[in-house]
Amino acid sequence: MLLPNDSVYADELNSTISFMFKNNMYKDFVIFLEACESGSMFKHIDLNRMNAYAITATNETNPSFGTYCYPHDVV
Repeated sequence: MLLPNDSVYADELNSTISFMFKNNMYKDFVIFLEACESGSMFKHIDLNRMNAYAITATNETNPSFGTYCYPHDVV
């Protein structure tokens, strides 16, 4: 899921993951999240219990500094 122009909030994301787990919609679930303070998205959910894993760019308090490479280096 790419959301370049929309927002996703932690409670919505966590509810979706919980719903998917309860309805057997995956065996293992991996989320890659690159955003400032992205670690905060999973602060109030036990992903291990749901066979879900999150890889974030940073923790809940630090910014994430992206590196842009040619030809997509327009910021």
